[in-house]
Amino acid sequence: EAVGLARRSLSFNLGQIETNGKTYVGSNDSVTHNVEIVNGDFRDLIHSNDLSDPMQQVASERYHLITGTPPYFRIDFSGNGEKITEAKINQGGMPTSMQSAPARCEFRGGIEAYCQAAAAMLQPEGLFVVCENWLNDKRAYDGAEIAGLDIVSVWPVMGRVGKPDPLFAVYVMRKKSESYQDIANDQNKANRMRAPLIVRDEDGKWTEQYAKVMKAMSIPVV
Repeated sequence: EAVGLARRSLSFNLGQIETNGKTYVGSNDSVTHNVEIVNGDFRDLIHSNDLSDPMQQVASERYHLITGTPPYFRIDFSGNGEKITEAKINQGGMPTSMQSAPARCEFRGGIEAYCQAAAAMLQPEGLFVVCENWLNDKRAYDGAEIAGLDIVSVWPVMGRVGKPDPLFAVYVMRKKSESYQDIANDQNKANRMRAPLIVRDEDGKWTEQYAKVMKAMSIPVV
């Protein structure tokens, strides 16, 4: 269902696309595009030898830009070593939708798994841009370090003026390299931090800063 919705969204923005035997008709058929939505998981690219043909094509490339939004909520699993018998969510409630559950909770890994997959698929000068729950800020730095990535920028997002902490942050990472290492060594954590993006003001209305972000994404500002 989610993949179908993504393809409909793509057709709306780019015009008619054909994929998996289905035709999606949009509003701009004059655009020539080279875009494809593949139903798969980047994490399978480094852990699985049984890939579909489209995923094998994905695995054969290295990329300038990879983006991702890992599940925000950690789950602790317990069992007898051979079988998992219990999954306990540490933040929020257990989701009831099988489709959305892996997107919300770490049934298949969190920020660490995303960093590992991105590091394996990036070009040497490529960038990995990822959103992560602010509660997992330390895990983002640890996951990047383990995967051989440097965090070069962090943009916290505050839900409202006056809130004590951000909701989440956007992290920009790149592969560690000798040519970049001197720059990375000169950047401490504070210097990488951008001023927060604040979504709503004291009256609950979108801030001018957030309205600019929405306009940049062609989302009407009301």
